Amino acid sequence: MKNISWISWLLITTVISISMVQEAQAVCKEEERKALLEIKASLMNSYDSEADNVLPSWVDFCECCDWERVKCNTITGHVTTLSFNQINNNLRFISEPVKLWPLNVSLFLQFEELRSLNLSMNFLNNAILNTEFATLKNLEILDLTECGFYGTFQIQAYLTNLQKLDFSGNKRFTNTSTIQGTMSGLLYLNLDWNVFRNDSLRFLGAFPSLKFLSLESSCFNRAALLEGYSRTNLVKVQSVKKSGFHFYQLMVSWYSELPYMPNLEVLLLGRNKLRGQLTMKALASFPNLEILDLSSNNLNGSIPSEISALSYLRVLYLAENNLNGSVLEYGLCQLKNLQELDLSLNSFEGNLPQCFSNLSSLKVFEISSNHFTGIIPNMTSLEYINLCHNKFEGLLSFSSLANLRNLVVLEFKSNNDKFEVDTEEPLGWMPMFQLQVLVLSNSNVNIHKGNVVPSFLLHQHELQVLDLSHNSLHGHTPNWLVENNTMLQSLYLRNNSFGGSIRMPSYRDFQLAYLDMSDNEIMGSIPGNIGRFLPFIVFLNLSGNALSGVLPSSVANMSALNILDLSNNEISGEVPQELLKESAISVLKLSHNRLHGEVFSGNYTLYLFNMLLLDNNYFTGKIANNKSFEVTILDISSNLFTGSIPSCLDLVYMKHLHLGHNQFIGSIPKTFGNMYDILTLEIGNNNLFGKIPKFLGQLISLRILLLGKNNFNGSIPNELCRLTSVSLIDLSNNSLSGPIPRCLQNIAAPYYFLFYLQLEGMETYYWSSSYEYLGAQKSWTSLADENPLFDKPDEVPFTTKSISRSYKGHILDFMSGLDLSCNKFIGEIPPELGYLTQILALNLSHNQLVGSIPEKLSNLTNIESLDLSSNNLSGKIPSQLTNLAYLSYFNVSYNNLSGKLLEMKRQFGTFTEASYEGNPLLCGPPLENKCPSTSPVNISPGAIPSAKEDEKWYDIDIIWFFGSLSATWVVYLLGFAAVLYKNPGWRLFTKEVHIWKVIFLQARHRKNKQNG
Repeated sequence: MKNISWISWLLITTVISISMVQEAQAVCKEEERKALLEIKASLMNSYDSEADNVLPSWVDFCECCDWERVKCNTITGHVTTLSFNQINNNLRFISEPVKLWPLNVSLFLQFEELRSLNLSMNFLNNAILNTEFATLKNLEILDLTECGFYGTFQIQAYLTNLQKLDFSGNKRFTNTSTIQGTMSGLLYLNLDWNVFRNDSLRFLGAFPSLKFLSLESSCFNRAALLEGYSRTNLVKVQSVKKSGFHFYQLMVSWYSELPYMPNLEVLLLGRNKLRGQLTMKALASFPNLEILDLSSNNLNGSIPSEISALSYLRVLYLAENNLNGSVLEYGLCQLKNLQELDLSLNSFEGNLPQCFSNLSSLKVFEISSNHFTGIIPNMTSLEYINLCHNKFEGLLSFSSLANLRNLVVLEFKSNNDKFEVDTEEPLGWMPMFQLQVLVLSNSNVNIHKGNVVPSFLLHQHELQVLDLSHNSLHGHTPNWLVENNTMLQSLYLRNNSFGGSIRMPSYRDFQLAYLDMSDNEIMGSIPGNIGRFLPFIVFLNLSGNALSGVLPSSVANMSALNILDLSNNEISGEVPQELLKESAISVLKLSHNRLHGEVFSGNYTLYLFNMLLLDNNYFTGKIANNKSFEVTILDISSNLFTGSIPSCLDLVYMKHLHLGHNQFIGSIPKTFGNMYDILTLEIGNNNLFGKIPKFLGQLISLRILLLGKNNFNGSIPNELCRLTSVSLIDLSNNSLSGPIPRCLQNIAAPYYFLFYLQLEGMETYYWSSSYEYLGAQKSWTSLADENPLFDKPDEVPFTTKSISRSYKGHILDFMSGLDLSCNKFIGEIPPELGYLTQILALNLSHNQLVGSIPEKLSNLTNIESLDLSSNNLSGKIPSQLTNLAYLSYFNVSYNNLSGKLLEMKRQFGTFTEASYEGNPLLCGPPLENKCPSTSPVNISPGAIPSAKEDEKWYDIDIIWFFGSLSATWVVYLLGFAAVLYKNPGWRLFTKEVHIWKVIFLQARHRKNKQNG
């Protein structure tokens, strides 16, 4: 046996040696080497100064088979493959015509064995299609992707050996494309991302052996396509892919018009605009179909039972349509060869058919985001199960899945309190599977078993993604999950009740990239060596715990870290300066901690973040003039920053800027006028002064402007009226004066959502694991916790209903308000404010406004809070205000209003005395001041009351009022004097006064006489 082994080893080494010798002996042919150098020369002539960067390894007197982009036959030395794809980025079809590659196709005739030629992503001349390629008769693979071809051209049929042709991404075929002869050997044709017009697809009939045709994201004439398919020589097409295209003449269920193609095996029509009902008439033309993709369309109705006729079907994708109804027992259950079934993102309802248990070949069962109920069928061959977001009720015992030995992915998320998952019964059960992905988010896991971590996880060692978020699980932080699963990439334990401390694993070589342990009860400090043990971490969220201690400097050593959220803890100390320097971190959130120090005092002048959130800490110091923030969202509010806002601050990329609740002084810098993309500007609650700058009116994208509680003076500049996209303006608690601009009527609530879109976009950072389950035609990415990283992509304070509240997230799309309170505005309330029909809150209180309340304020049909208190308003309260159906806070106290209060009905029946106090001339409920009743007047029949008789008692004439008051006082004083005169004592006193008056006058007369 040993001799045989030695002989076998000797034979193998001999064969390898011979192969190596033959390979070493194969050198490129001289004529082919020269042809390659000529090709390089043609490129260099196009580039001039960039010539040195073109094919640098192609040097004379060197072995050409070793050159880049060249492959040779290892025996003969002939060139077999040339890859010139994207030879230079500047050669792409969008480049200037000067970068056109004057390719001489005849040079390729020197390559006798050239089988594959890739010229993709170069800017080529149309002429080479019409003439020169016909000479390359030995080509089997030709790639002309994104070469900038356009207009009329002819595909030559002389490439008789061509098997694969990729013509995708040329986009501009404006006229008829024709083909001369037939290309009998062509198997693969890719025409993705093109625009075909007229009858330009009729040439499809020239490919009798075609097996794969792709028209993804292309535009073409429907009639021309159907005519091309109708040719009898297309019946051998085995794969048709038309994903994401648009017809010029879209028709309902157009695919029902496709010709009979009995040999068609693959039909991919996902991401189109197909609509109408899914009927078997549309699918009857493909009896041997194995793969059918109709996902991401607008199909409706139910799945027809006749689908059972597609007995060879292995893959069925119907996801993301408008399909509804229940899944019938007869239909899908008869597809015995079915391996992948995707019904997700529809509106199916009812119980899952138990006959699914008979689908013995089914591997993928994706039914998420429907309304299914009932019991989950037992399908023993499953590898991938996604049951998320349905309406299942009752108890799911995990042990019922124990025999699914092939199971690798299981996802279940639910917002249904009537459903729970039990992983602990029966005691000691053992799974036969080794999961790679387990998602049990918000599933009431072991809610009646003490909310313990599933014990079967002790036997899982191949997990890559684990999500147990939102389950109220108790106990110490399960650090052992990382120890047991060395391939773990994503661990999500958000919003549970885990306690204890964070402990690093005993080894360092693990691949954890996503870790979320936020909103738990974890205590202690962040391990100082966390940077060494998490070298590949991309996402780290430890927010909402009770972590204390300092922020370890090793965090700055995590070179792959992109998102770090440590907010809402009790972390103290200073922020390591290295963490703020240019790095991979795009989101840094340290809000609501006890951090301190001069965070912007370092030598770094450029801060590159998408989000930098440092609010609600104890940071101090000034911001130097040389700082530049290439940041989208900057929040340093509620700290102790001092000094002026730097006049040279570079904030050109800013969308949300929060500087409020600090100690900044000075004026608003001119650089703020350059923030053309700014959406939120919050600089309230500081010590800023001066006038509101006119350049703020240039910020046409601005949605929220908060300047309240500063020391601004002067009038409101009319330029602010240009902010037609603004929804919240707060100028309260300043020293602003002058009249309220009438042009504020131009400010209206936005007509499009913005903050809602941010919840689904970059600013909220949804994240998913890197795990993908690969199916026959597509892959499924395992989404982890779908809740956004930030509960508030933006949050602003605003006072409504006399209460200061914080509004955050998409609610800002619906919040609209104007607060000018606590200033020195004079004049009347502009009636034009009544045109702000979408406004929800208007506060003009504590000013010096006069005049009456405009009746046009009754046009504010959506208003909820109206505060006009503490002014000098007079007159009646307009009765039209009772039409404000949503008004829940109304305050006109401390004015000079008069008359009877509005009838206590609708919303006005809820307002108390506090809404009206301080107006002595108001009467009626809810005030204690009752309105006096008037005496009845007998009016003879037919008599018409005069205008004076029709006046109400509270229609007071001020002149008559003061005249009658003066006369009353005169009469009173005269009467008082008469009473005193009749009294004997007072008469004696008056006589004595008269005697003393006479004596005084006589004495004065004598003195004057003596002086004279």
